[in-house]
Amino acid sequence: MCTRSRRFMNYARWTFGRRGNSHYSRNGQACMSNGEREESMIIDINNYLDENSSADIVPAVQRALAACRDVKQATLRFQPGTYHFRAERAPEKFYYISNNDCGVRRIAFPLIERSGLTIDGGGAEFIFHGRITPFVLDHSSDITLRDFSVDYDRPFFSQGEVVACTEESLDLRIDATEFPYRVDGGSLVFTAPDWTSLHDSCWLVTEFDPRTRAPTRSMYYYPIKNKGISFAHIDKSFDDWAQPFSATELEPGLVRLHYKTPWRHTIGHIVTLGHEKRNNPGVFIHESSNVTLEDVRLYHVGAMGVIGQLSTDISLKRVMVATRAGSSRIVSIKADATHFVNCEGTIRLEDCQFDNMLDDATNIHGIYSSISRVGGDTIEAELKHFQQHGICSYRPGDRVAFTEPQTMQTLAEGVVAEVRVINARFFELRFKDAVPAAVRPGFAIANVTRMPAAIIRNCRTGNNRPRGFLLGSNRPMLIEGNTFYNSSHAIHVSGDANYWNESGPVRDLVIRGNTFQNCGYADGSAPINIGPEVPKAAEGGPGYHSGIVIEDNTFISPNPNRLTARHVDGLVFRNNRVKVSDAFAPNAAGKPPVQLWECRDAVVEEVTPA
Repeated sequence: MCTRSRRFMNYARWTFGRRGNSHYSRNGQACMSNGEREESMIIDINNYLDENSSADIVPAVQRALAACRDVKQATLRFQPGTYHFRAERAPEKFYYISNNDCGVRRIAFPLIERSGLTIDGGGAEFIFHGRITPFVLDHSSDITLRDFSVDYDRPFFSQGEVVACTEESLDLRIDATEFPYRVDGGSLVFTAPDWTSLHDSCWLVTEFDPRTRAPTRSMYYYPIKNKGISFAHIDKSFDDWAQPFSATELEPGLVRLHYKTPWRHTIGHIVTLGHEKRNNPGVFIHESSNVTLEDVRLYHVGAMGVIGQLSTDISLKRVMVATRAGSSRIVSIKADATHFVNCEGTIRLEDCQFDNMLDDATNIHGIYSSISRVGGDTIEAELKHFQQHGICSYRPGDRVAFTEPQTMQTLAEGVVAEVRVINARFFELRFKDAVPAAVRPGFAIANVTRMPAAIIRNCRTGNNRPRGFLLGSNRPMLIEGNTFYNSSHAIHVSGDANYWNESGPVRDLVIRGNTFQNCGYADGSAPINIGPEVPKAAEGGPGYHSGIVIEDNTFISPNPNRLTARHVDGLVFRNNRVKVSDAFAPNAAGKPPVQLWECRDAVVEEVTPA
């Protein structure tokens, strides 16, 4: 019997055997039906391949994942090599994904209601084609993803070399083999074998220096909209800051974009155009627990690299987000490398690398919702930001903080007794006691129970737009031994109940033993910024953040500024060292090393030479 026939017979024996009540065998091992599960087993993907798998392994993966269901501790193992995943025959499901875009997603690895499963890539390369999401972990536990890389045949951005730039236009030389395109009636349309670029989203313009492969010192981010399409149906604020443009093809491979450029791009630099929504994150973790990623390389995905929401205990070990060595692509992934929303337990990022993203290395926060109605012991609340719709984080027993959004002062707390979801935007909470009389419509609420501790240790991040770590949790967080070379803030501690609606008053944050290398070179910002959005500070009120210790770090920069902080109680800045760098021209001359506003009980020591 040929190998292909033997593999089909193995699959058929497995499929038909599990329908009956007798013993059956798979891959030479005895299994039990009658609802019993093997304790542990290695499932080899090679036993589920067929004649079409070299072009598209998605159907084979679904067969192998079906085999894993009857094993308590299953390992789906790949052999070294290259595997292609296509969207056409992938399972699909509708998802709301926080800080990404919602919708039906085709999924290569739909790990839904799974437990005790390991995906071992064996060093394999996973190449994805089309609008397909690599991994979804949904209501699953004890999942490990190990030793593989993720890339796409056609990235969800395009790039070109700057040939000329005026106040009214930008000329780009585009490699049409790597980034296929056409100009159609004044519209620039980027293409792939199975998609064309979207016209219902802003295109993000970013400039990179090809020598350093980092965003430039000039302003490096600007949204434009193809042919002046309105975005009021998504977010009316887009129309206030996105500029319309049209395109002309001057010759094959040379395209002129007509729009009011906010700065003069440098001839020979690379400009990237992010022309897709955040549709396809690399690993989406939803209401799951005990998830580990180790030795995973994300060369490109179409949204965030790893996004976890409403989940518990997520660990990333030796995860790399970066462009492939030798690649002409200058961007790794289109958004944050990692992002965690209303998670619990501990978020661990250890020995990771996050480079060349079009957004931050990580963001840890909760969600502020806005109270629309108050009555007795019940409130109705709305998820305000369109990329937070469908993410109701509350469960009975959770503690809720009632916050006045202008002063950002928490005036009271309550304990949830009952949750009723009305739709993707609105939900009701009934509390164990009456809602405090001071609480009224327009107040913000946040779940202060479902927040994680965080340990981020020995990671490297930079060459990205714009920042490193955004930290917002009331649990202990340790940032230790990391190296930052970000174009803006390396560490940003915020909190906002008026636009982004990302909650997270910090109560115990230690930033220790890190190296900040030329951070803020693009905009002159301080490497560490503690800046909650407080429209109207309450006189004499407590700080929004407290308990932040910054010690034993090294700052290497041509700029003098190290820290800016607002609305913090008990801030400590001590035993830090500084070394002057000549890598960039100073762009924050005259600023003091530490600037504080509305901070109480701060301890600040002078920095010392490194």
